[in-house]
Amino acid sequence: MAAPRYYELFNPLLQALRELGGSASIPELEESANRIIGLSEEDINEIHRGNRTKFSYNLAWARTYLK
Repeated sequence: MAAPRYYELFNPLLQALRELGGSASIPELEESANRIIGLSEEDINEIHRGNRTKFSYNLAWARTYLK
């Protein structure tokens, strides 16, 4: 399974935010969303550009759309 697209991260991101009490840092959200989705280490560490992962990049877009 590859890193989910940004729109596939909306529900896991909202669920993670609820579980974390409505407020969290970006690393906390990433960790919690990943736990909910259950991605492998290989999928999490897939590089998008430079040193940024696809998961992190797509999660950033999901946060932006949900704002």
